[in-house]
Amino acid sequence: MKVIVDINPKLSEAEVHLYVPKENQSTKEIIRQLHSLFDTWQLAAFKKDELVYLALDEILFFETEGRNVLVHTRNETLLVKHKLYELEKLNSNFMRISKASVLNISQVEGLKRSFSGCMASFFESYKSVYVSRKYYPNLRDKLEEMRLK
Repeated sequence: MKVIVDINPKLSEAEVHLYVPKENQSTKEIIRQLHSLFDTWQLAAFKKDELVYLALDEILFFETEGRNVLVHTRNETLLVKHKLYELEKLNSNFMRISKASVLNISQVEGLKRSFSGCMASFFESYKSVYVSRKYYPNLRDKLEEMRLK
């Protein structure tokens, strides 16, 4: 792989061009990492009839309720028009933690184990979310890896 950096003071923001012969898992991971570096991405959500844009670092978790997908922030819950599988691909900080939930691991303060699974708690929030036994080992490993950096 070749990396070429061209410093251009005329640009107002960074641009990344990725030239590959074909898309594979490595290129997808590079794209996800770039997205997580430039965390200014926003997600459209609905508060009643009002359209609101949320920065990705404001989001605690997503969960399904019936046919709706809800986004939870520290203080409110809003509706989003995306499928859960799309939301877990936003950037490398989002991961599936149950059949009905996707978690922003950068917002997790701690995990509390129980017989039926685990609950994830968040910094400066009263909210918590269920983590199923199936997804717990991956979450634990990813949190340990993140904390060691």
